[in-house]
Amino acid sequence: MFYPLLNSTHFQYNSKWGCVAFMEQLSNKLSFEERLTALEALVAELRGDIPLAQALDLYEKGVRHAGECQKQLQQAEQRVTALNTETGEITCCNA
Repeated sequence: MFYPLLNSTHFQYNSKWGCVAFMEQLSNKLSFEERLTALEALVAELRGDIPLAQALDLYEKGVRHAGECQKQLQQAEQRVTALNTETGEITCCNA
């Protein structure tokens, strides 16, 4: 598999599963785009024929990545709202 926005320092090879797994200590430093790419890779692996224990572990990692993506999106939204408030601009809303 090819993981475009990630370099080899973000991964460790897991010989038990034969797949690439994220190193927990680095996962907190991932950008939104890297997390999204990781989430897509996890989903692709979950679509394969894998043991239940591995599927649960991958699902758990996916939930963490999705939660962090949501936090990053909320922070970006708050920042845009604050900037618009400072400048007096009105942005279009829920159309």
